[in-house]
Amino acid sequence: MTGVLGVEEVGDERDECGLNAGERKDSVPNDMTGKTAPTTEAPAHINIEASHDVVGSENKGSDNACVYDNDFAWATKKLFLPLKPHVEIKAGVINAWASHLNNREKERLTTSLSRLFMITSPCVFFPVCANDHYYLVVFWMKKNTIEIIDNSKPPKDMDALEKYGIDIGLMKDMFEAYFKEKNLLDISENIKKSALNVLPLEWAISTNKKDCGVYLMRHMETYVGKKGSE
Repeated sequence: MTGVLGVEEVGDERDECGLNAGERKDSVPNDMTGKTAPTTEAPAHINIEASHDVVGSENKGSDNACVYDNDFAWATKKLFLPLKPHVEIKAGVINAWASHLNNREKERLTTSLSRLFMITSPCVFFPVCANDHYYLVVFWMKKNTIEIIDNSKPPKDMDALEKYGIDIGLMKDMFEAYFKEKNLLDISENIKKSALNVLPLEWAISTNKKDCGVYLMRHMETYVGKKGSE
């Protein structure tokens, strides 16, 4: 299983890792209004020139060129090349995406839901890889709920929770034990009482076995606690 805080380094060499500012528009907080304002500077942890190589041509530039680095997780061009329809992706892509979303949380409105950060957040996201399949588990720290967000439907004759076997139970036990060890007993007790819920998704199907990693990243980016159809 791969947690949000996991790190995977890919590539034998960490060369060509200059982090260049490009012309990609992003958003930064406006201290006066709390709203976001556009900027022409790329985030420092994204190598725009190298990332264009990934999108433009598989034969352009070195496969070991670093396209993402934020001093916590880094990823090379080689890691991102399989990002195509119906091609399995590596866990390192999920780790880099989780790290990138953590950085983007700094740009959120003060009135919007805080996500990803441990302990102080109302919800914690865990990208999971089990049995060669990716899905998302969200712990709601104050609602005593654990939500499973998965683009793959279980067989009709299988209970929705049965599909995940003991993986979710082990994750829940370890998360509970972590907060108990830190003497955060209220949080530990909330996790212990949390019920499992598989979030219904209108786009979930049982036939697509390859694109689950891309669905996982999209769910991590967009889910803020609303219904799966939204």
